Parts: sequence; structure tokens; C-alpha cells
Amino acid sequence: MLILLLPVLWLMFYILIPSVFKQMGDWRLRLIAAAALSGGCLVLLTEVLSLFQLLTQSILFVSWLGVILILGAVIVLRRKSYINTGVASHKASKFSLLEIVLLSAILILVLATGIISYVAAPNNWDSMLYHLARVAHWQQNHSVEFFPAHNLKQLAFSPFAEYTLLHFHVLSGTDQFDNLLQWWAMIISIIGVSYLAKRMGAPRSVQLFSALFVATLPMGIFQSSTTQNDYVLSAWVVSLVCFGFAYIEEQNIYNALIFGILLGLAIFTKATAYIYCFPVLLGLAYFARKTIFFKKFPHVLLIVFLAACLNLPFWLRNFNLFGNPLGPNDLSSLHVNEQFSLFGTGLNLFRNLGSNLMLPAVWADQLTDGLAAFLGTLKINLSDPRYTFPGYQYSLPGFVYEYTSVYPLHVVIRGPSASEDTIGNPLHLLVICLALLSFIVNRKKIVEKDWLFYVAFWFSMLVLISGYLRWQQFINRLLLPWFILAAPFVSMGIYYLFASGRFLAEPRGSDSYQQQKFSITVFLGRVRDLFRIHKPMTRRDWINSISLLLKKIFSPGFMLLLISALLIVCAIPLFYSNPTKPIWQDWNIFNTPRIWVTLRRLDLRSDYTAATDYIIEQNCHSIGLVGSGEEWEYPVWVLFRNKWGDSFRIENVLVENVSGEIKISGFDPCALLVIRPGEPDKISYNNVVYVRVLDLENADVYLP
Repeated sequence: MLILLLPVLWLMFYILIPSVFKQMGDWRLRLIAAAALSGGCLVLLTEVLSLFQLLTQSILFVSWLGVILILGAVIVLRRKSYINTGVASHKASKFSLLEIVLLSAILILVLATGIISYVAAPNNWDSMLYHLARVAHWQQNHSVEFFPAHNLKQLAFSPFAEYTLLHFHVLSGTDQFDNLLQWWAMIISIIGVSYLAKRMGAPRSVQLFSALFVATLPMGIFQSSTTQNDYVLSAWVVSLVCFGFAYIEEQNIYNALIFGILLGLAIFTKATAYIYCFPVLLGLAYFARKTIFFKKFPHVLLIVFLAACLNLPFWLRNFNLFGNPLGPNDLSSLHVNEQFSLFGTGLNLFRNLGSNLMLPAVWADQLTDGLAAFLGTLKINLSDPRYTFPGYQYSLPGFVYEYTSVYPLHVVIRGPSASEDTIGNPLHLLVICLALLSFIVNRKKIVEKDWLFYVAFWFSMLVLISGYLRWQQFINRLLLPWFILAAPFVSMGIYYLFASGRFLAEPRGSDSYQQQKFSITVFLGRVRDLFRIHKPMTRRDWINSISLLLKKIFSPGFMLLLISALLIVCAIPLFYSNPTKPIWQDWNIFNTPRIWVTLRRLDLRSDYTAATDYIIEQNCHSIGLVGSGEEWEYPVWVLFRNKWGDSFRIENVLVENVSGEIKISGFDPCALLVIRPGEPDKISYNNVVYVRVLDLENADVYLP
């Protein structure tokens, strides 16, 4: 399959890196660097081919194959250098039982989310509005140039994730692989946080716990099977932090090159990258301040140049249409606090964390009312409109659990808070608080000052988000990078709390492991003695047994295993509870046709199907789409593509925003598909009058 060219490209970069980036010894850094180089190539290739409207399957195939062949030739030419400078192989120590359990759990969770991502059709709300709708227009136009759009998000929002999905669509001819982009980002994030834990001196078991912390995030599990871009951004931000530390340790041109590409890709993925990347840049400038502005100033120029080059074409398109490189002001102002103040920052900080509590619905409503009444006595509005997204009232998220007697583990989470846009991370937030408590208690014992810096810049991200962005119902998905970056310090917090500086788990062959094994045997023997009636235990025996019991319970290995088990058990219901991609309900992603998974909204399914079938019966291949921007557009493309392949054309017409000024050449629609409510019986377009011939609740058809 042609889509395999993209993972092959990633592999080729991974193979090539050791012979070029000589100091990049850790395999995780090499994987991240290969992902950054692949992403940079994808953006460059997309922009260049778009200029000539050459984003077609044959051209992309030849282009990617050419890049891979060039990389292969370089690998062959530098094979001696690769052998000489490649990373020396080190004999890895044996895995402890704890490490085997953690690694197995991570692999199972990643595999499960991967299966769901591959099988399930994309059906996320925002994807239906603009993520995949913009991809469909680009695929049709063979270009990423702006087009008339009822929803300006199709034009103005950062497009890296959609660029990648465009290549998926063009190379494979289907949307079967769309969800795998966010799943891939989940893997990159897991790899990245494990490297950050290692970078801070964590043993292997702590690194694996960091990875498990990310793999069990409820928002992460739900996001990893969607076509949104929050996990993609998370992957780039985590990778940026990894190479920030790598550059501090080794200030060379190679680390600066990858850092600049990662910075550009993060900004090119989502606008919230500006908030997340700012503390990283400040931290890098602080630690490298003695050299970066004098001896290494060319590295600064390289980083700025690469980040700007990746984003410049898109910024120019935005500036030419909206007069602002970041998009229309009225669109961005909806998300930005009306005022910047300590009060607004504190209020949003409190509400953003509260949105992750996930309480039972009755408790959530009662607690929200109680908070609103209490703050009202202090003349504080819990839903202050200056710091709240228009049209929303703050409320703590609520859920309802549903159990089944057939499957004991089948616990379904219901409610508005149980979706890929809103679900919280309550248990992970509790573990974060536990880790923060550990750092406070053990602050004098912490030798690695990098951890204190890491916690400071990590927390500053939340402060910046709270101070800049209004609270909104979907804030939890915007906080996904923040929760992921918490993983390394959370793991080390538990390390300090229970280990007092000792490793959490030792290899099977080590003396420490044998001592642990022996102590367990002694403990079991003591427990057995409790049931020996003919030989009662003395008071000293009781004290020794209880002491041994407490030592085992509060030992670092046991506590790490206990917290891991709790995270895993709480993650299991998430696979049953995803309302958009169910796997065990009456209708699920395995027994339902893909088109009905995409059109999961029953209120649209019959109307969209009837309207498109009517147009197909008229043998009309040029369709004008009329909407307001808040309707699901992508299913229309899927319905026509299932019938006609690519032999049809859809253009947005009667667009009422600034993009309506963009001219459409050579387009005379033979039918108008109207999904905007309130249209009259007759519509005029291009001096042609179209009359309504099919009147449905959610879709109308007009013919000339």
C-alpha cells in the first residue's frame, strides 16, 4: 500500500541519523528526530506541490519514493560512518517483574487503542465540521490554497495534522488510516516522557511508570482514536522539551536543527503551541544564557529560521485573506480572556483543574450550585463572562456509571463529560497532587535541581493557559500536553516519596532483588504463623510481622505497582464508554458499516442519505454546498465518494464571510445541497435560479 511510504520514510531517517547526528545516542531521541525530519519533509513537499496543484496520488508516490531512494543512497554511502559512529550496543540488564508488568500493560493499552483507531471511522464533531472537511477540499483541488468556506476554521487554523491526513487520503484513497495519526502521536508522547524521566536520572522502572501514566490518561485514550490535533500537538511539545534538554547538555548544530523543526511543527499544528512552547524557550534561554547569545547565536538564528520557514506560507495566506497571520480576530477573540488579570488567572486555574474531577452527576450539580452560591456571597461570579467562553456556564463535570451483570468489567460512563472533547483525568490529577506533596516534603533531599526547574516550567504552562484562554467546556483536551508533561516528575515524586533515594526495582539477578525476594518469603512465613494455633505468636513476633507488612506495603516497588494497577483498572472502562466509538454496545465499530459510524448522528443520517441519493439519481456531479459553518460537512463528501469515487466536485457557495470573495473558476453547479436552515424556496447563484425540489429537516436539494 502506498501509505506505507510514510512509515518507511520515518525508518530511513532513523537509520541515517547515527551517522550524521553523532552525539544522538539514545534510541528515543533518534525516533523523535526522525519524526521531526519526516514532518518537516511532509510540510515542505505539500507546500511545493500545492503551488502547481500537483497533490495527486501519482505525484505524491513518485515524490516520496524519490526521497526514500535518496535517503537510502546516503545510508549506503555513509555505511562506514554509520558503523563507526553508531551507538555502541550495551547489554541491557534483565527486566524485573515490576518492569515486565508495566511494559506489558503499556503494550496492551497501545495495541488496544491502535485497533480501535484503525477499525473505527472518523466521526469526531470538529472533524466533521472542519478538520476532515478541509482535507476533502484540498484533495479535490490538489492544492492547499484557500477556498470559499462557510466555516473559517477550515482556512485559518494551523494545518499540520490535516496536511498529514491529506497524504493519508491521497495515497490510500480512503479515510481508513486517519485516526492512526493521533495514535502515532500517543506513541511519540510515551517515548518522549520516558526519555525525560531517564534524563532526570530515573531508573528504568520509573521510566516505564512515566509511560504508563501517559498511556492510561482518559483524555489521551479517547483522543488517540480521533482525527483532532491535540495529541499531535502534545507529541511535538513533548519532543521539543526532550530536545531542549538535549541542547542544554550538548549545544551543537544538530540539536539546534531538530529543536527548530520541532518548534515550527508545534506552531504549525495548533495555536495553543505558542503558550506551551514559550516556557520551554525561556527555560532553554536561561540554562544556555552564557553561550547561546554569544558563541551559539547562530543556533538561535537557525531555530528561528526553521520555525518561520515551516509556517511562513500559511501565515501569508492568512494575512492576505484576514489581514492577520494568525487568522481572523473575531475567531481568536472568542477563546481569549477579555481581561488579563491575577483574578481571572486564578479563577480559570481553579475551574480548569475542577473540570478534571469527574464526579457523579448528582454530586457535581450540587457542588456546582454550592460553589456558585458561596462565591456569590464574595461577589464572585463562577461563570464570569470575561473569562468564560460565550454561551457557556461553568459546571463541574458529571457522569453516570452503568453496570452489566453479563460482563463484570463492563462499566459504561455516561453523561456530557464522557467524550473525547470533555472527559477529565481525575485519578491522574490526584497522583499529580501526591507527587507535588512528595516534592514539598523531600525538597531538601532532591539533589537534581533540574527537577525543580522542570516542575516550575511545567506549572507555568497551566498558569499561562489559565491567564490567556477563557474557560470552555472543552478545556480538558487543550490541557492534554500539560498532563502528559506531568508524567516524568510524577514518577520521580513517587520515587522520592517511597524510595528515599533508592531504586524502585532491581534486576532479577541483583543482590537487592534477592533481598526483596527473601523478605517476601519471610513475610509470607509470618502470615502463615498467624494461623498456627498450636504455636501462638509472641508480642515480639506480632510487632515484627506488622513492621514487615508495613515495609512491604509502603515499599517503592509495591506502591508503584499499586498505583499502576489502579491506573490500569480505571482505564479499562474507557474502552467500553467511548460514546463515538463503542466496542461492545448494540451498535459498535465492529458490526456497523463505516458510513454509519461516521454518520453516528441519527438526526442527520436519513436526511443526508436521502438528499445525496436524490442528487446521484439526477446524475449531477457538480454540487454547490450551502451551509452556515456549524453543520457536519464531511459526511456529505463520504456519501458522494462511496458512490462516485473522485468523479464529482463540491464547492461552498453563497458564503457569507470574507472567504466568499475567493473566486471559483469553471464551476456551474447542477444542484445545490442546502444544510443551512431557513433558506427560501428559490435561491439565486451565478444568475441562475435554483428551486427547492426536496424538503427535509436537515438537508434540502435545489435544482435549476
